[in-house]
Amino acid sequence: PFDQDRDVVLAAVRQDGNALHFASQELRADAEIVIEAILQKGTALQYASEDLRCSREILLRALRTDPEARVYSLDTPYLESPVFIAALHSRLACRGEVVPVLNVSLTLQPAAPSIEPIYCEALLLSGHEISCRLPLEARVKELSEVLLEALHTQPDLEAPERIHVILEGKDVSPFDAYRLVTEFISQD
Repeated sequence: PFDQDRDVVLAAVRQDGNALHFASQELRADAEIVIEAILQKGTALQYASEDLRCSREILLRALRTDPEARVYSLDTPYLESPVFIAALHSRLACRGEVVPVLNVSLTLQPAAPSIEPIYCEALLLSGHEISCRLPLEARVKELSEVLLEALHTQPDLEAPERIHVILEGKDVSPFDAYRLVTEFISQD
């Protein structure tokens, strides 16, 4: 049957996310198929397996596609948490999104009047370099916004909507957006 053929269902949800409704239970539990469906139509979350409807990353992707998807979440209390709200509004990419990758190193500078104490250097895979300064209480969300703003000023780069950040060698997810940048600075 077509509802059990992974390739057929994948092609169908890429055309119409609601096609997930007609997929077998097994394919409704397939993260790749569900992600494709919710990227096409966020409210297709309602047809995903219970486990995937509880997945915070799946929910984040669905809500970024369509805020109405929140009514299909099985993790409703988490939706109101500061961590989730920061993730939702951050410009940090989810795992698997095809976006520019920035490798960021941080240095804590001695405090001086009118100079922000955190110095950031970011290197894109393309070889472009960006630097910025942040206040001590800056969160990862602010870092990503400053980096994106700097990317938008680069004349030879296409301005992305989201970025993937590797901060001091650690992969940063949207769920890190609420964390302080200083948590990533090495204490060597």
